[in-house]
Amino acid sequence: ALEALQKALTLAEKSGHPGQQMFLQRMIAQAKDRIEQAAGKDKAEDEIVSKESGVPKQIEDTTLMACVEGLVHRAPLVLLMNGTPDQVKCQQSLAVVKALVESSILFDTFDVATKQGEAIKPWLKQVYECDPKEIPLIFLKGKLFGGAEKVLACKEDGSLEKLLVEGGAKKTEDGEDHPWNGKISQAAECEPRPCDGSHFEWAELGETAGALVELIAKVGPGAWDTKAEALSGRGLKGPDGEELTAELVQKIWEEVA
Repeated sequence: ALEALQKALTLAEKSGHPGQQMFLQRMIAQAKDRIEQAAGKDKAEDEIVSKESGVPKQIEDTTLMACVEGLVHRAPLVLLMNGTPDQVKCQQSLAVVKALVESSILFDTFDVATKQGEAIKPWLKQVYECDPKEIPLIFLKGKLFGGAEKVLACKEDGSLEKLLVEGGAKKTEDGEDHPWNGKISQAAECEPRPCDGSHFEWAELGETAGALVELIAKVGPGAWDTKAEALSGRGLKGPDGEELTAELVQKIWEEVA
């Protein structure tokens, strides 16, 4: 992980991106601190391995943190959304994308409705103190701007474009068409209701699904074998009464999410 960060810093220095250089220097310092801390621990503790990825937990955590920081800094405005602008998977994400395009604001996106997206959600909450349930989320110059509620309120009162540009977002040139203009569309599975999870009736999903969501809200997704064991210990079963396995628990979560 440290080698990868150092190589990335070399590339950032060559390309002349001061923001990326500062971020990578900070991550390298954190990685070195973690290495020094690990050196003083018992070997058994040093060799704790993530069941999900098969790599040492400390390296995995450092890499995930680097991914999140790199993600929100990779463009002046980054939108974390469900889907992509041409395959939007929830109405809130759709509304935010349209608001940005109508305001001529340029943006990069990241689809959180993926395995990689699920992996970074706990870090969004830990590092940026934002609730992943509020996705879509806008990051401006690496800082959290807000979610759909704020974006749409600013669009309504006419302040959105001004606030985003003042915060560092880029606009299309005068007379230039927005890259996503005319290309926005909904995915076939686009959720017609707000996708913050509040509309779900746990009774409709089943007791197992409800318990799984509560568990993930506390510890995050992943480690499905551990979650299957924990839910089975509570006497819970699959949707057809079958025993819970890691694969089945992950499938239930994907359907719920």
